[in-house]
Amino acid sequence: MKFLTLFAAAMALHAGCLPVEGDRIFARDVAAAIPEFAKIPAGEVIGLAPLPTVRRVMSGGELARVARKFGLEIVVPVDVCFESPTEVLTSGKVLEQIKSTVAKDGVEVELIEFSRYAVPVGVLSFPRSGLNVHPLLTDQSIVFWRGKVTYGGTKSFAVWARVRMGISRERLIAAETIRAGSVVTGQQVRMEQVKQFPLEEQPAVMASDVVGQVARRTITAGQMVTAAFVTPPKEVTRGAEVSVVVKADGARLSLPALAESSGAVGETVSLKNPGNGRTFRGVVSGKNQVLVTAK
Repeated sequence: MKFLTLFAAAMALHAGCLPVEGDRIFARDVAAAIPEFAKIPAGEVIGLAPLPTVRRVMSGGELARVARKFGLEIVVPVDVCFESPTEVLTSGKVLEQIKSTVAKDGVEVELIEFSRYAVPVGVLSFPRSGLNVHPLLTDQSIVFWRGKVTYGGTKSFAVWARVRMGISRERLIAAETIRAGSVVTGQQVRMEQVKQFPLEEQPAVMASDVVGQVARRTITAGQMVTAAFVTPPKEVTRGAEVSVVVKADGARLSLPALAESSGAVGETVSLKNPGNGRTFRGVVSGKNQVLVTAK
């Protein structure tokens, strides 16, 4: 009979580990395999629980010694295996969490790959902080997104996903190629629906923001126009004759000067007094107009 009892206990252990939640193994957990432990207060700590995806086997001898501390004698000491509950993520669960983070209507998310190893049973999340967003991302970019499973209160377990995302938005497009250094006209740009990365935070540029500005670089036809592609026109150009207004202690003096450098409104330029050849600096205030404020 003793042999049959030992055989049954061994087979029960071999069939699988007992689930344990949290970071402690309690008497109630052991009682599922060794009935004598039901006589010990259920909340009594017996040992440390294993980490997620790791098993811990408490030997029959170890458990028998614990039982003796409570005045119990184990008739048939057996080894007991414990493990934290785990699961394998599904594509549906990963997509659901990513879409909840993006939280924008019209976003298309294509899940390329994700972590398929066992993870603790808990709350899955893909926070924005786990995604590296930069201006070069497009709707065709495959991005790596770090996520986590929160379990046991404050503990977390790392997971990941690779996704491709896009959203259709109205953006300013070059209707024709705009050469570097040329002034942008209204006929050269138009608003158009384009697909782009959904978490791009750059504000939309309107035609009024670029018309009359100077192209910093050549913008090809069909390319999306951003504020970084243009710069204000130079109201003062090197070698031009400018009108300078000098303000000092309530007095106002006007004089002509030659521009030694170019600048847009608000920029500082170098000037030369044609009468004495001295150079000085001033702030561009308009077309061929410079303001100097004496201190």
